[in-house]
Amino acid sequence: MSTFFTVALLALFSLAAHGKFAANANMESATTNFTTQGRVLLLTRSDGTGPSVFQMRGFSYSSYRIGEGPNGATDGPNGYDSVSRPTICDQDFGLMRKVNVNAIKIYDFNTVGTDIDAQHKECLDRAWNNGSQPIFIILSVYITTLPFGSAAQRSSMAARYTSMVSSTADHPAVLGYSIGSEIGGDPNNNAPYWSDFNVIAQAARTALKGRRKIITTGTYQADCTSCSPVVPCIGHIINGEKFHAPVDVWGVDVYSPNPQDPELLRN
Repeated sequence: MSTFFTVALLALFSLAAHGKFAANANMESATTNFTTQGRVLLLTRSDGTGPSVFQMRGFSYSSYRIGEGPNGATDGPNGYDSVSRPTICDQDFGLMRKVNVNAIKIYDFNTVGTDIDAQHKECLDRAWNNGSQPIFIILSVYITTLPFGSAAQRSSMAARYTSMVSSTADHPAVLGYSIGSEIGGDPNNNAPYWSDFNVIAQAARTALKGRRKIITTGTYQADCTSCSPVVPCIGHIINGEKFHAPVDVWGVDVYSPNPQDPELLRN
């Protein structure tokens, strides 16, 4: 059974380097490892110390400013890539450190575009900050709804996750990967939903090639009233376990400071 963390969103999120995103040339061994034990998240640091308990303090992060649409509001979900503008990453990460943020989750990671690899690397380097007050990041590719409309869509998304994980898993600032966030669709006893979810999660896990990063997802705190029957907040997790979702951590996006879902409170 997967670990279940209640992770808040800002909504608060209360959840040997050789690749092209190794932090830099003199940090070739600076890989960080994240694992779970029971309901505890463990961090082994880049210098080999640990594992020690890691308590996340952070939120879901978008770099877009008030009044600013994602890349002119023309790129769809790809416009929400919040680790593609290094100057803004530098500004925001500095402010986060002042309030002791140590982990964030982004909504989307764009795997195509001019200079996108260099932009991602620079933002991840700034999050790592040479190991001084690092901000660890959960990366994600935006998924609108499940199941996908076609096998081609499913294959395309699996390829995007494979590309993202393969290119970033060696970077010490990466905590792990979220399979979407608050994915649309009805998860209740829905084999096609979980079949597609599992394909994407397994693609991410395979791309890790044994490297120790967390595979997770974010579910919405409120009941899914559009589902039939209504699925309680915790029901997404119950169904995910039933269909053997290959995640290490279940995340719940908590928007209320006093969530009242009795099953959520018990867990």
